Amino acid sequence: MTAPKHELIAREQAWMEAVQRKDIEALEQILGPDYAYTASGQGRWSRQRWLETVAVYDIHRFEFVDVDVREYGDAAVVLAHYQQEASVAGIRRSGDFLITDVWVRRGDQWQVVARSSILMPEAAA
Repeated sequence: MTAPKHELIAREQAWMEAVQRKDIEALEQILGPDYAYTASGQGRWSRQRWLETVAVYDIHRFEFVDVDVREYGDAAVVLAHYQQEASVAGIRRSGDFLITDVWVRRGDQWQVVARSSILMPEAAA
């Protein structure tokens, strides 16, 4: 695995830990100024709207089950199978997600500029 792949996997983990801690200062460094969030059932959100939601986003547990990093020079795409137990403003937001993140290297650091999050349907018992 290349150094950028290791770094991006670590950045993904740090990002979700910052959300869990509600650490806006850390999130300001991780998210690029042009960040956009798109999620199933939620539509597209601006960076500001997403940051405002962190205050009511309670992650109880999360795990990156599988991560595939694809490098393209100063850009990279991270494809992840992600699981979490969480709620947003008291509404359950738990389950398995397929996440696509776009990262751009700016200077000596990577910043995420886009996330698409698809909540997978729960398997029938």
